[in-house]
Amino acid sequence: MNIKNFLPLKFGLVTFLSLMSVTVSNAHAEISKDAAAQQMLSTGKWTVALTDDYGNSYYVDPYSIAKIRDNVFQINVAAPNFGGNMNISQIVQTFEFDCAARKYAHVGWRYPGGFRAREIIGGKAWNKLDQNIGNSQSGPRFTMPNFYSRHVCMTKMAEGTVIDVFGVVQNKNLYKFYFLNNTIYRNIKENVVFSYLVGNGRSDSKFYANCKTSEVTSQDGTAISTGPGNPILVDWMCKKLHPDTVVIEQDFDIPKREPEPTDTGNSPDALRAIEAAKRQCSELGFKLGTEKFGNCVLKVSR
Repeated sequence: MNIKNFLPLKFGLVTFLSLMSVTVSNAHAEISKDAAAQQMLSTGKWTVALTDDYGNSYYVDPYSIAKIRDNVFQINVAAPNFGGNMNISQIVQTFEFDCAARKYAHVGWRYPGGFRAREIIGGKAWNKLDQNIGNSQSGPRFTMPNFYSRHVCMTKMAEGTVIDVFGVVQNKNLYKFYFLNNTIYRNIKENVVFSYLVGNGRSDSKFYANCKTSEVTSQDGTAISTGPGNPILVDWMCKKLHPDTVVIEQDFDIPKREPEPTDTGNSPDALRAIEAAKRQCSELGFKLGTEKFGNCVLKVSR
């Protein structure tokens, strides 16, 4: 995923971002805002938080989640470049979410080796997390910060309390997966974890991740499939990216697909081959019912 080639945005967070200042903090070595932003873009492991109606994608870095205190978390986010006219430093930010009070604030910029606080650069302002109806023809929409918050704050859904683990864009559609109850079961002996996930309309999915090989076995009802797992999804499970993730130690077996049925020799083709072999062996002079006749049929039918 290359997030340096952002699409122009058609609606607005411009006013919000334009409040940023060039003042720097003395709490760390000098580094320009552009350099800090570029470091975040280069070193972050970004995943899609949402894609808007115009095809613009907004990103979060789940590896940057930091717990500040109970129910309060920070996370790095990245938004599209607004028309290409704004500095790269205005694309990436650090947001703080008070999950209990349902509010958020832009608090600064985090980057390797330091943090540039909004409190020093003009101060932070708290805003309420709520729905934004806007002019969308598709009905109620969530604000972008609300989507960001779903990666750190629990969200109630029909299936239960969930937390976003990652999103992917396919044909400009967003496919989301959520941990159900944010609970992960771990088999210490096998170094394998599993969790119930909600995604693609199913709520009974189990994902088993091998933390050594990053191979994932998914079980949707009775259907079982195995293959390379999405790295961020595997790390959510194996590296406990969310500070409040609950891990329960439990022995369990990874489900295996039933082997394909083998040919028992009773298929129509197999029966026809045996009959043809019998005729051929009779023509060769072998007597029906003898051991030599049986060996002949076996050899010819193969």
